[in-house]
Amino acid sequence: MSDRDRPLPALGEPDAQPVPDGESDFASEHDNTAVDESILTGTDDREPESPRGWSGLERRNLTAD
Repeated sequence: MSDRDRPLPALGEPDAQPVPDGESDFASEHDNTAVDESILTGTDDREPESPRGWSGLERRNLTAD
């Protein structure tokens, strides 16, 4: 069999590889990287998040120092 007849190996990790401990759960990764609910609801006093970008930060009584 020549190299031309041989199929190319698949890209990525093979299915037989063991899953690393502690990093295999997408839900826990999401919890670690998700935005806190208090920021989304506006109950957090830190820098506000804006769904409209910089234009959404134009509030009364908010000044840029």
